[in-house]
Amino acid sequence: MVRILSYSTQLSDHLKVREALKGMETSCVGINTELKIDSIFSLEIIDEFMRKAAAEGAPIHLILYNEKITADILALLPEHSPVICLKGVDHTKQSSHPHAELVFFHSLEDRQGLHHLVSKCLQMQALRYELSYSQSAAYNNRLSQSSFIEILGDHLNQAFVLKRGVGLVLLKFVSYGREPQSIKSKTYLLHEYYQFLKQSLPSGWKLHAFGISDLGLIIDDVAALDNFDTIIRRLHQETNKFFSDHGIVMSIDMGVALSEDKIVDPIELYDQSCAALSVANRKGHGFIEYYGKEQERSLLFSTKVESELKQVLIDRKLKVVYQPLVDLNTLHPRGVEALVRWNHPTLGQISPVEFLPIAERINGMNELADIVFHQAFDHLRNWKEQGFNLYMSVNIAGQQLVSGKLINHLMETLHLYSISPTDIELEVTEDFDLNYIDPIVYQLEELKNLGFKITIDDFGIGYSSLHYLSQFPVDKIKIDQSFIRNLNEKKIKILQAMCNLAQFMKIETLVEGIETKEQLEMLKVIRVQYGQGYLFSPPLEADKTEFFLNQFKDHKPEKFNLIKSL
Repeated sequence: MVRILSYSTQLSDHLKVREALKGMETSCVGINTELKIDSIFSLEIIDEFMRKAAAEGAPIHLILYNEKITADILALLPEHSPVICLKGVDHTKQSSHPHAELVFFHSLEDRQGLHHLVSKCLQMQALRYELSYSQSAAYNNRLSQSSFIEILGDHLNQAFVLKRGVGLVLLKFVSYGREPQSIKSKTYLLHEYYQFLKQSLPSGWKLHAFGISDLGLIIDDVAALDNFDTIIRRLHQETNKFFSDHGIVMSIDMGVALSEDKIVDPIELYDQSCAALSVANRKGHGFIEYYGKEQERSLLFSTKVESELKQVLIDRKLKVVYQPLVDLNTLHPRGVEALVRWNHPTLGQISPVEFLPIAERINGMNELADIVFHQAFDHLRNWKEQGFNLYMSVNIAGQQLVSGKLINHLMETLHLYSISPTDIELEVTEDFDLNYIDPIVYQLEELKNLGFKITIDDFGIGYSSLHYLSQFPVDKIKIDQSFIRNLNEKKIKILQAMCNLAQFMKIETLVEGIETKEQLEMLKVIRVQYGQGYLFSPPLEADKTEFFLNQFKDHKPEKFNLIKSL
């Protein structure tokens, strides 16, 4: 596969690039493989995007820069990668790009000429990658992951016979900034590091390079754990110093797993070390993490849930429950929020906090949403037929918006159940990649034009709350429950400020997690319009939700107390 990276801040420009490059796979590329175009909207992440693509074994071959370019920006673009500038350059300043021979200028209007230039750039870069890979593989003699695990298995078998414990340390490097031109290329520098590290290792410590960029240490006899930990931390410090001396700011994470003469399966030990490395990486950068009981439970649970969730999504065995959304002035329900639940046959109720990230990781959010949409819209139709005037709120994940399928998915399902978009409120969270803000804003505007209401969920806890408020076509903010837990004067002032801002922008407010009458009275004083929480009702199954709604047909506000008896 060859990959083109299209950069622009405008969605329309990305669409024009894709239209201009139609048919290149068969007509002009000159490479018998798939052509993929990636679109990004932020200049700052180009370097990181390309590093990740290379680490995944699918590097970027060409950058199409679809904005007016300056010499300063040219200097910031990744080195050793061809760049085609589609909107010209400011020639008043001399370009300082270190590889100006790889920078080209062309217009989208001349498609035939553009196809020819793109084709030549792709062929050139594909050849360079092929030569670089051959040189790197021969130079570093890297193992495949499976070969490394086989070697680990030999060490474990020997240790089992000798009743010894084996240690495995996986290392992950993250570099920051651009390396100076004067230093050696990273390929050769990493080779020097391997040689340096091998010379620093005690007897019985074996170093192996495997995969694309992985590095593993196998320790044959972990006799004294204190001494083992001392050596690990010394190597960690020496590694940081090595790269610093060569002009690179590099952090290193280490994931450590110990067999303690009990484990003979190399895959098990490898997975444990990977789990520890993942924890170290989530903490930030530059951490050493040992595999322990916490990681063990997490690994076993995650592995089991992931394998079974795939089948659950196929069998559509998730259930939707509903929590009322209440008008704080009348204490009457105005709508309900659809919440997904998974009742596991042996593990019991699995929290959405635990299984939703796994669904996102396995790209199952669209399938999960389909289950929620069908159940929720079917129940909403039934309740409306019974005369209940309410709306349905459903949660939307960033993965659904980025996929580009959400609008058609919603409209087709609503049509099936004869539901209007004006009866649906979409709760979007703040977990978006800022690189995808423009296409997300475009889709949210389209949804709003169709009649959907847009709510920002968990408002106030993300670092980008105000940014999203200014970018998204927002109808309502749902203020996170953390602001009403353990209420104090500072939190009340923050709540008041958020409400004042919402009122100024003509945006409705809802606070979640209301549990006491004291919280309710305070929220009414600062003029919060809507609320949600156990004071009114917990999440309910459909039949109990219907019972709850029926309590309000006689229009008695205090009826919400009856739900406590359900």
